[in-house]
Amino acid sequence: LTLGLRYTSDKRSIGENGGELGVRGGPQLGASGPFPDSTRFSKLTGRFSVDYKVAPDAMIYAAFNRGFKSGVYSTSSYNVQARAVVPAVKPETIDAFSAGFKSEFLDHRLRFNAEAFLYKIKNIQVQNNLAGQPGTEIRNGGKAEGKGIEAELTFQPVENFTLSGSVSIVDGEYKEFLNGPTYFPQAPNPPRPIPDFCAGNPAIYPPGGGGPVYPTSGAASLIAVPGGCNLAGNDMLQVIPFSSNLNAVYTIPLGNGGIDLAASWLHNGSYYFEPDNAFHTKQKAVDLVNASVTWKSDAGFSLRFWAQNLTKAKYYSYIAHSGTSGTKGAPAAPRTYGVTIGGHF
Repeated sequence: LTLGLRYTSDKRSIGENGGELGVRGGPQLGASGPFPDSTRFSKLTGRFSVDYKVAPDAMIYAAFNRGFKSGVYSTSSYNVQARAVVPAVKPETIDAFSAGFKSEFLDHRLRFNAEAFLYKIKNIQVQNNLAGQPGTEIRNGGKAEGKGIEAELTFQPVENFTLSGSVSIVDGEYKEFLNGPTYFPQAPNPPRPIPDFCAGNPAIYPPGGGGPVYPTSGAASLIAVPGGCNLAGNDMLQVIPFSSNLNAVYTIPLGNGGIDLAASWLHNGSYYFEPDNAFHTKQKAVDLVNASVTWKSDAGFSLRFWAQNLTKAKYYSYIAHSGTSGTKGAPAAPRTYGVTIGGHF
């Protein structure tokens, strides 16, 4: 049995917050603030777990953990139109439930572990681009839930050769997310279908009827609909619903060390980078293949030749909405290769 408790009391304060508009090296044309403020966030968190060895090489376990991410002031939310303090973002808390087992077989040459989990998140903190101006802000997104199962297998069929692999299946969705930021591409970009979760927004479905009305603007290539939409039921951003990997390592013994020949394959399913689940922020499924050759000496030195993304898979490291420049993204690294020299003493 394991029991742990932790009490956190975090004081946050802000002073030089506000906005300025002026000419570089010239006159100030407009300003607002500062709006000093302070607040304190306190939380009791902890962990409880129990595990039991059903056999010398097999164990079952269950655990509960409560995590706490402190609230924070989103300083980027201020501009020259600010007239008061922007309230601090509320703390995010997570209740994590998990249960699983760990086991070894065949004289420790086969290891199999698996775990099921359920995460309940309150006041989830989400970072989004500001609408109509550069910058990002942090905001609360209500409640979210993630659940799934993970399993990993390691097998050494013969001496000096090891195979390992894992599978992860995750379902993550927002349970509450009122006024969630929702963006609509403008011509000449193809429009997105008006989501059902925007049914309560009067800018799209006017109270007098006649909707839906596609939000339009001639000033930007992408606009955020005023008031946002109810994103409950949407996939959580950057939660990969299915992923797997396979690794192989073969060691060639030498008189003064050894050589490791390694290869790996990673598969990630498709997922969204933004909570409104717009089609142009979806990362498609991707497969990555990596390989390396490493020489290790008994004296503690190593020389490693490596190559990443051998098949030149094209994918993104991030995709984000922007009210000033439209949807933008950064391509992830293409095929890369290099040499690493290391040592330990």
